[in-house]
Amino acid sequence: MMRPTPYADLLTGAFALALGATGTVITLGYPSTSGGFPFALSAYMVAPIGVLLLFKGVLRLALEARPNTDGDEDSEDAQHVQFTPVTLAVIAAVTLATFAIGWLGFIISTGLLALVTGRIFRTRLWVTLVYVAAQSAVLWAFLRFFSVQMPEGLLM
Repeated sequence: MMRPTPYADLLTGAFALALGATGTVITLGYPSTSGGFPFALSAYMVAPIGVLLLFKGVLRLALEARPNTDGDEDSEDAQHVQFTPVTLAVIAAVTLATFAIGWLGFIISTGLLALVTGRIFRTRLWVTLVYVAAQSAVLWAFLRFFSVQMPEGLLM
């Protein structure tokens, strides 16, 4: 199994921290009808994940700078990402689901995305259907009870 390099952790952490900080600043002026969800997502989830990834990257850089005494050298092939058919199928499904939000709405498109990725990963059909139903119910509850605004499409 290929592990990301410490630099990937640093880059991802910096991006998540910048995204979380930007989202926090932008959502400070949102009206109270949003329920505080966009602010909470940015300030309490995305930014801290960025900080943790940055810390992990710095720690891994410090630990991996030590000389390797085991004699195990990583092969060059382990450092390259391979795009398998499953990887390409997931990328295509996420891309199509993103574009489908405008036509189908957020709940339907994410439900279809969960269904398709469940099929791609060959999970049992009933497990995928239970997951899609639970996800749709949670998203509907956010819309109904918390007045969270989600992208709407032609169908919903």
